Amino acid sequence: MRSANVSTDAKLLKAYRSEVAGVQLFKALLWLQTKERQHLCSLLILLEHQTQAGLLDLLQRRQIQPGSLLLSKIGGFTYGFGLACLPWKLSLRILMRSAEPYLALFRHLLAHSTPEEQVFLSYLVAHEEALLAFLQQEIRGDSAPAVRHIRGMMHKSIAPPASKIS
Repeated sequence: MRSANVSTDAKLLKAYRSEVAGVQLFKALLWLQTKERQHLCSLLILLEHQTQAGLLDLLQRRQIQPGSLLLSKIGGFTYGFGLACLPWKLSLRILMRSAEPYLALFRHLLAHSTPEEQVFLSYLVAHEEALLAFLQQEIRGDSAPAVRHIRGMMHKSIAPPASKIS
């Protein structure tokens, strides 16, 4: 049965599209970077893929069709390529400002989630917090603790439970 909460459904769809765009952003961002920065971007691509898959599963359980993702992909790639042309730390500052509203969105989704959704949405909030921590620490020149945290998050099971989500 289709979810009755249209507002939450729209926000989940926005979250999903943001993760789709995030994958493309980091793919584009790694193009003009050093090997070390390419490795960091690759790690973030994997994290975005993981949350994207979890959100897609949640959308499917709610019977929400994501529709065409072409604009999200193009937008993410274009934004990432633009950032790649800027100095690294400036790119990270801009990225940090653009990621902060998504943390608020993810927290809102968590606050209005069903018990079945809370595990995954808690992970989604932690994902965005880890991304922001990574950006802050990389700007300061020491992203190693955040990178370790992100790697640890990638080993967690985040799939929503198999029970029916309404």
